Amino acid sequence: FEERDREETSQEAGRHPTITATIHAHPPMAVSNCNFKCITLNCRGYQIKKALINDVIRTQKADIVCLQETYIKNPNIQVAGYKHYHLLAATRPQNNHPFRGLTILVRIGIQATQTVELRAEDYELIGVKVYRDTRPINIINIYVSPMRNLQDFPIDCITNCLMSQETTVLCGDFNVCPWHPCHITRALLDTVRVTNSVLLAPVEPTRTIRTIDFFIINDIVETDIPTVLADVTSDHKPVMINIKITPIKATPRKRLKIASNKKEEFSRHIEDGCSDLNEHLDVHRLTQQITSIITEAAEAAAPRRRSRGRGNKPLPYPIVQILREYRRLKKIHQRIPTNNNRDRMLVQRALLRSQIARYEGQKITVTNSNDLVTVVKKLQRKQPSIGPQVLYENITATSPQEKVELIAYCYQKQNENRRTPNHDGIEADWQRKLQQVVRRRQLEEPPYVTMEDVICVVKKMKRNTSPGDDGITTNILKNLPEIMLRWITILVNKIFIVGEYPDSWKQAIIIPIPKPGIPSNQPNAFRPVSLLSTLSRLTELCLLPYLTTAMDEEQMIRPWQYGFRQNRSTIHPVLGMMNHLRTERFSRMPGIVACLDFSKAFDTVWHAALLRDLTERRIPAWITILINNYLTNRSFIVFYEGCRSTPRPAKSGVPQGSHIGPHLYNAYVANMPWHPLVKTWGYADDTALSVVHPNAEEILNEQSLSIQNWATDKKLSLNINKCCVIRTGATLVRSPVL
Repeated sequence: FEERDREETSQEAGRHPTITATIHAHPPMAVSNCNFKCITLNCRGYQIKKALINDVIRTQKADIVCLQETYIKNPNIQVAGYKHYHLLAATRPQNNHPFRGLTILVRIGIQATQTVELRAEDYELIGVKVYRDTRPINIINIYVSPMRNLQDFPIDCITNCLMSQETTVLCGDFNVCPWHPCHITRALLDTVRVTNSVLLAPVEPTRTIRTIDFFIINDIVETDIPTVLADVTSDHKPVMINIKITPIKATPRKRLKIASNKKEEFSRHIEDGCSDLNEHLDVHRLTQQITSIITEAAEAAAPRRRSRGRGNKPLPYPIVQILREYRRLKKIHQRIPTNNNRDRMLVQRALLRSQIARYEGQKITVTNSNDLVTVVKKLQRKQPSIGPQVLYENITATSPQEKVELIAYCYQKQNENRRTPNHDGIEADWQRKLQQVVRRRQLEEPPYVTMEDVICVVKKMKRNTSPGDDGITTNILKNLPEIMLRWITILVNKIFIVGEYPDSWKQAIIIPIPKPGIPSNQPNAFRPVSLLSTLSRLTELCLLPYLTTAMDEEQMIRPWQYGFRQNRSTIHPVLGMMNHLRTERFSRMPGIVACLDFSKAFDTVWHAALLRDLTERRIPAWITILINNYLTNRSFIVFYEGCRSTPRPAKSGVPQGSHIGPHLYNAYVANMPWHPLVKTWGYADDTALSVVHPNAEEILNEQSLSIQNWATDKKLSLNINKCCVIRTGATLVRSPVL
């Protein structure tokens, strides 16, 4: 190899600067105060050069050190101030001498876990996942044997490492020069380009006259060009790189606001945007354009953020008093605009500004000082709150991004359409009925929604509700001009006629809220709250009267269901059950109450079974087709600790937080088995059975078994831990008889 290097010296010297510019996917940026230093070195035997290597590590204050060909066979080697992860050396069969071996040293104080360990005939690697500022980074130390054939080079392994969604730093001895135009180099550069990575190599050679020790990073980070350090009596020189890791900060959800003094500007932007709309667009394009117009107009009319320069800390109390007095004088001037009131307000405002400027100057002076009190305050400053680790199916998530992905995976498993013995039959039956519904749809004419109906719905919508992913709030809808309300009316009627629901409205944002009294280290300890688009909720409110009227006409909702119905509340089933049990005192017959709870009831609604029930109840065909499209291809995104998960499909369930979802659930459980001697009381997914009879226990067991079989066919599951039985009499005794 050395002879070949000398022959290629003249060729490499001319190409070096040009290839450097090609390899860097982005120009190197100057960085100050880099918080991540990594050194790679092929030491060719660690024990002999231990003192020199440790001296380089201490001098450079490296965070991570990757060593190749360590020849280490004892894993108990200690380096002061560092944790070690080893791939122990192999043994040559002919002389029992150790060869190869990899080591990764991680500075104590950095959280790290070993992730991968692989040894093949021509290469070996070891991986460690570290966390810098709550951000996970995969450090992979690799050694590739000298070779000439591309088939032996680990291109596939390198590609798999760089395809990771997390930031991955691949470093080590590749035994290939990135400046040398050979077939192996071209394949490696193609891999770097395909994976959107960047190859960072030092300008100076790392072994004789070649550069074969370098870094590959699959993320765009701020970094310097790698530098070659002093020799440590090895045929390779150590290479160090400085990487600036951007901490994961809380990403606020989008929430648009309109300034009170910019409402006319907002209306003008809306009117200008509506001039480009076309009634002949399809539902999806029209929805996209309407959303874009409202979003751009709201961003243009957003209130200007006023910074008082106080950061996250409150103002001192004297300044707060001055501020309150200024606000009081300002209100007086707005009500009675006289010169005297105006002068008093201006004097108070000047005093407020001078006090804030003085306070800011004092704060800057204290911040730049080096006295002991200031240093202690800096050390005691509250750090960003990071929740505990999340555990699910033997998977541990530590970083915010890992947590949100694990929680999203758990919710995806809950929304999977699990198979039951009657699965294929119900699905086939619904497909046959769907063809009948399509034929009936041609004979029906959906109702026409007027602009007055839309205005009435907008007025009834609650203010200050959380928006969906588009950021459009209810307050923005209430400030829309008449021309935009007319286009929204056109969109709603087009949705009813075509029977297609916009795809952008089918994605929900789930905010996991911890349940009280439960450790928040499992996804099941969170209550998923879905946030839907405000325009989608507006369309649902326009559809809701027709859906509830059709269900009432067909008597689809049972009288025992008190949830999500007009003129009914939680107290009604309680009073009814108490009156039913009161007969036990007069008839001297035993009374028993069984309280049932369905786990994840709204998330496990089977779409095919629900739509088949709607068809059998002769719900209008246009409503059935629209609900079918409404439930198809839905997805969700989990937002937790400032991170967003990737979109996940929701193959079952009705969207929580919607207006028609609870009514669809009531229709789904309407055919629950009943018994003439058993009274059923329900509110949403909570159900109670009451029996007053000499054989109450036998009757209740029979009815409970029927409900359990029915729930299995419906893909619902009873939460046994929350089910209980209450016997009525002189004292209430809970005893599990089911």
